Amino acid sequence: MLRFLIAAICFAICASGSAHPAFADDGPTNIPVLADGKTGRVGIGTTVPQAKLDVYQGEIKIGSTGGPCTSELAGALRSDHTHLQFCDGAGWRNVSLDKAQ
Repeated sequence: MLRFLIAAICFAICASGSAHPAFADDGPTNIPVLADGKTGRVGIGTTVPQAKLDVYQGEIKIGSTGGPCTSELAGALRSDHTHLQFCDGAGWRNVSLDKAQ
């Protein structure tokens, strides 16, 4: 299913520059996946994304390649299984978060 989602997003972004919705089959329901070539917004679970990446009613899981932080990766986030980390262009920095209420 992940391969289909990536292919659908790529197809929609690379198409004619307008919004091209694609739908992924999730068993008995369909999960809408939309990539808008004009705004660059991607929606998963929504056809009206409000941000560059909008995941509706779901969590986002991130991992890490273990690669170094470089100027090209400045602004990137990763998880090392115990810490959320931010690349400042020179090194990975642990992000301090308050516990959820």
